[in-house]
Amino acid sequence: MQTARKVAIWTAVAGSAFAAFSSTPAHADTYVGTLSNKPAYEQPTFTIAVGPMIGVPIGDHAFENKSGAGLAISGTVRIIDKLSFAARFSNSAEPSGQAAGAAVDRRDTLINAGINYILPTPSPAHIIVNAMVGKHFSVPESGTLGTESGFGWHLDIGAGYVFHPNFALIGTVGYSYAWTQRKSDFAVVDFSFELLDFTLGAQARF
Repeated sequence: MQTARKVAIWTAVAGSAFAAFSSTPAHADTYVGTLSNKPAYEQPTFTIAVGPMIGVPIGDHAFENKSGAGLAISGTVRIIDKLSFAARFSNSAEPSGQAAGAAVDRRDTLINAGINYILPTPSPAHIIVNAMVGKHFSVPESGTLGTESGFGWHLDIGAGYVFHPNFALIGTVGYSYAWTQRKSDFAVVDFSFELLDFTLGAQARF
């Protein structure tokens, strides 16, 4: 009888301990919740960014012109999570690097559209990648050479920092290439257009 009572007591103790253990959240569950990788801010439906840029001629233009300042405007419209339609307009003046008498100051204008990809993170910072195609114009502001323009592509990579759900700062480095033609009084010559640009912009997010 006493033995049966002891067994009953120990069984009750063991059952209570098991019930208490089962009702306590598992360590793994608590750990996973702590390391949630949900982005600090969701990708907005629409963005527009405006800011200064520096255009750096490379390739054939590198022999003719020096770096010049300008302005860039870009916008996105979300398609699905992380992917958006992107459009970009930029304009920069590039003074001639040639000797006096052969100077050809240029103004480069790029109009591009394509895809914007955002790599979100749990922090307010995120990575930006743009792949676009469009029309690139390089217009002499002086001299005898005609307008150079052509279709090409533009790639951007950079980063953004979201200070507020409706405001961020973004910075990008871009590379542009277009197949163009140079027109003179005597000939039409194939001429590539290449440009590096560095852009810093204030972005509104909606």
